[in-house]
Amino acid sequence: AGPGTDIRRSPSRLLQSLLQSGRVVPDDLGLGLRASGDGALLDDQGREGDGRIFTLGPLRRGELWETTAVGEIREQARDLAAVLDRSIAGERPAVRAA
Repeated sequence: AGPGTDIRRSPSRLLQSLLQSGRVVPDDLGLGLRASGDGALLDDQGREGDGRIFTLGPLRRGELWETTAVGEIREQARDLAAVLDRSIAGERPAVRAA
């Protein structure tokens, strides 16, 4: 049988709530969630939501297949840390207009 791969069948109540509300959407393959290049999760309109929900690693595997290895996750974490650092420094608003 193997691991469950359809993100829409996740037992996580938080994830199910976010999916049902449209604040996040599955990627085209249903393996993870749709995200921008910096990992900001996209809503059902393709927008980056409120700019406070990000992801990295396996939840990006539908768009970045090689995202389960430590090297790739480390790069994503580095890039996301830079985004968050800029946000804290005021260079990028933490909440972006839709």
